[in-house]
Amino acid sequence: MTDRSDELWLKGELMPYFFLSHAPDEDAIFVERFYQDLSAEIRKRAIVDPHVDVGYLDIAAREGAHWPADAKAALAGCQTFIALCSAKYFLTSSCGRAWGVFADRLRKLESAGGQQPPALVPVIWSSEGLPEDFLAEEDIRLARQHTPGDEDLRVLLRLRRHRQAYRAFVASLAHRVIQTARVHRLPPASELNVDTLENAFERRSRWLHGAQRPQRLHFIVCAGTRQQMASIRSDLQYYGSRSEDWSPFPEASPQPLAAHAGSIAARYLLRSVVVPVNGLEDQISAARARNEIVVLLVDAWAVRLRAVRDALMSMGRGDEGYVAVLVPHSPDDRETATHWEALHRQVLDALPHTSQHRDGFCWEALGSLTDFEARLGCAIVEAQQQIHRRGRAFRTPGGKPTSRPIIDGP
Repeated sequence: MTDRSDELWLKGELMPYFFLSHAPDEDAIFVERFYQDLSAEIRKRAIVDPHVDVGYLDIAAREGAHWPADAKAALAGCQTFIALCSAKYFLTSSCGRAWGVFADRLRKLESAGGQQPPALVPVIWSSEGLPEDFLAEEDIRLARQHTPGDEDLRVLLRLRRHRQAYRAFVASLAHRVIQTARVHRLPPASELNVDTLENAFERRSRWLHGAQRPQRLHFIVCAGTRQQMASIRSDLQYYGSRSEDWSPFPEASPQPLAAHAGSIAARYLLRSVVVPVNGLEDQISAARARNEIVVLLVDAWAVRLRAVRDALMSMGRGDEGYVAVLVPHSPDDRETATHWEALHRQVLDALPHTSQHRDGFCWEALGSLTDFEARLGCAIVEAQQQIHRRGRAFRTPGGKPTSRPIIDGP
């Protein structure tokens, strides 16, 4: 690099010093405060213009293919990756993909003959539920940034008596970030497609909770593509090129419903997978064998598609306790509101067995994203209770729901 390039880089005009990764919905106010404090300390130490962004705060709420250009650019060019580690963090696929992108940049540098810098920096945000060996990462030099007394960082931020220790930690981390960036220049990624990358945490041979595999939740999207739905209804704004792209609440959340549901599952420390409706029978069978949960996300309109209707009709009486059915629709969707009575009846007709059994089964027509989030949480807890009665028990870190699921029948 020339002296001019070095000068520009130190001003933050070429590459950010750090990328801050964290789990969604996890003390967002304190995460923002930490990001601002660390940025200010780096600017002061590196003599950087106060208006220049020296880092990037990942919102970590994107489970679908909706990574903005600035996030991709920051991840491709940042010199240090700081991960605010918690049990939820390692169950969030967007965090796993971001971690994997940076880890691959380190591996490529080493394979090209360079020295791998200690630039992937784990910081313990919450130690609850984390085993001692969770930092293991093949071929990557991980060096945890310890807090004074090894307190959780969120504890240092929350309690006034830790203010001095918190300031010392921020100063120490800022020094490490600057020195790592100056001594080891990590080349930017030439090609980066975060949306299609594999979750690095899924590749691990061990599981977060010791030898026991965390319970998995299967989201089956019973919806059509935009092309398929064009012959069914007029308003196609809720659909994409894949059935998994279905987004019934675009005004509240731009990402697909299944992606948003995955972030809800992570709050309960559940890993989740998303599959289209043509995998329904196999997924239910596999879930039953492993005492796992299946949640059907049903677009009432899609029941008019033969493939969706046949798949729902295939569900039998033996699936109670493993399957929850949620049928969300937006109050702003006037076309659905106009035809709701007929759509409602068609969904019930497509579920001849399950809609008659209230024990362990949740059928819910949900009119807002908030309702969906609440009922999904209830469905998870209800299904776990049913599985506990039929199989082995699982802990529910997310706590008890505020109310029990309600079956909305004829």
